[in-house]
Amino acid sequence: MVTVSTRLKSAASRTARHKKKYWRKGTDVSAFDKVIHDKTYGTIADKPDKDLFTIDRTPSSEVKKYTKRQQAALDKISRSVREPQKLPLPSPKCPSLKKQPKLKQPVVRVEKTTPKSAAPGYDLWETDFEPKLNLEYEEAGEHMLRYTKQKLPNKPSTARFKPSLLDAVAKPDAGASYNPKAEDYEKYVMKIAQDETKLMQEEERIERARKPKHESVVTYAEKSLEETEGLVIDPRYNANDEEEESDVKEEGEEPMETGEKITISHLKRKTKKQKLNAAKEKKLLREQKKRKEIEKKQHDMTTRQKLGGGEFKDEEEPRENNHFALETQNEEAEVERSEREETFFASRKSERKSRRSNMTAKSINKELVQKEQEVAEKAAKRKKEKFLKKMTTRQKLGGGEFKDEEEPFLLQEELSDSLRKLKPQGHVLNDRLASLQRRNMLPIGGPRNKNKLKTKLKRKFVEKRLVAEVTKGSRVM
Repeated sequence: MVTVSTRLKSAASRTARHKKKYWRKGTDVSAFDKVIHDKTYGTIADKPDKDLFTIDRTPSSEVKKYTKRQQAALDKISRSVREPQKLPLPSPKCPSLKKQPKLKQPVVRVEKTTPKSAAPGYDLWETDFEPKLNLEYEEAGEHMLRYTKQKLPNKPSTARFKPSLLDAVAKPDAGASYNPKAEDYEKYVMKIAQDETKLMQEEERIERARKPKHESVVTYAEKSLEETEGLVIDPRYNANDEEEESDVKEEGEEPMETGEKITISHLKRKTKKQKLNAAKEKKLLREQKKRKEIEKKQHDMTTRQKLGGGEFKDEEEPRENNHFALETQNEEAEVERSEREETFFASRKSERKSRRSNMTAKSINKELVQKEQEVAEKAAKRKKEKFLKKMTTRQKLGGGEFKDEEEPFLLQEELSDSLRKLKPQGHVLNDRLASLQRRNMLPIGGPRNKNKLKTKLKRKFVEKRLVAEVTKGSRVM
């Protein structure tokens, strides 16, 4: 079987070997180079160091030979370098510092250095950031700054003062919502109802005050009856009544008591002044009666004492009076003895107090300091309460009277579940005006009373002739 090779021949094989073209195209120089290199040098990694490098072992100078002692000293130095040791400080060769004379130096006082305060924080809207210009003419610079609006006019100290601590916009009540809870709505409506009843009561009081105090208003019917009284045209006129009245007056008989209630006229009632005078008279009468009773008792006691002493004793005086006199004498002796004891004990007590007073001086001082502290605390508390009251209540500004805005409310039928169905109530400007007046920021307009009397009048001292002071040298006018 014959095999045909499909391998193509190279360009070198297709040319003659003895020609130059063959060497140019057919020979592989790299293979020859590798073989030559391996034969001559070989791989560097496989060669030893002695084939690659040459070590110069000839000394450049003669090596000095050390003795054993010198070598030991060198070894010691090398060891000390490798292992450093902490050696103690050498002792000073100069004389001690304590024995040396001190140099005279001027005493310099150390000034107290105040710590630098941190840079204070500033308010962006309150701080003045205008540049400070060093101008030759200050007035011209001031005018220029004011004209260019770089410097604003000085504000007064009261410009930023808040006259009230109340909120600018008060929060509405929960019951004022368009869809409130049942409890909140009930509380809100009850509060408005109470305010309304107070207003109605005030109107009734004013209406009553306009009428006469102890009289009723005369109507037209009463006036006509008064004009026709006693005449025939009077509907109450009766001829028989006059005859009966005249008979009663002649006979002088007292009217029979009936069950009818007799009313006393308002005009016969006592005034407050009359009532006070009557009460004073009653008090004086009671005091006079008591005085008489005391005088009577004293008179009886003196008569009994005299009878006991035997000054006005009759021969026919019974023995009971003598016994009573002895009893009174014993009582007097007891009283005298008790008085002596009381005086003795009081003197002893005063002595003890005087001794104790020296011991209690510290406690008294302590109590005084404590009392002063309590007084100061109470004063500060009162001042704070007064300030809070002033800052949370309405002050009198202007001649008018403050009337708070009526709070709008919805009836139960008017409550809706949607804001779109709700109708607006009240006005924003009225609410703002009432808020400003409540916070003492706006006066209330009204008539000013110009002819108002002064509350404090000047005192005038006049020496009257009837009550003139009698002094040395004065004479009767």
